[in-house]
Amino acid sequence: MGRAEPGWHPGFAEHRPGWPAPVHELLRRHGVTVVFKAHDNFFAHQELDGIVYEMVPQPSFAGDTRVRDRENYGYQVGDLLGNSGYVRVRVGPAAVELDYLQTPQRGSAPPTVAHHAVVSARSGSR
Repeated sequence: MGRAEPGWHPGFAEHRPGWPAPVHELLRRHGVTVVFKAHDNFFAHQELDGIVYEMVPQPSFAGDTRVRDRENYGYQVGDLLGNSGYVRVRVGPAAVELDYLQTPQRGSAPPTVAHHAVVSARSGSR
């Protein structure tokens, strides 16, 4: 993220010439409340400076409660759950509701809510 904290190399500008600021800082400046991301093949809900980073799971993976490669990908904090399933998003004027629905491995059982979060809208956000 380009922070100058112990263990972080403050080399953002060196490696990204012409960028006005690190991505997280730009998101914060512009009132972003939720960022959706994918590709690490499990569900993750993390928060930093009032921004929720929600990683969507791999819906086609045949049900797995393992959180693959958590350490290799650098996940140290947050709510991390295995596949498979999907994220349901409900946007309202005052808040966004996020539900991770896990789908069963086999059979006709309905999906179950494995994680629920409510993210309040910021005053002055766009």
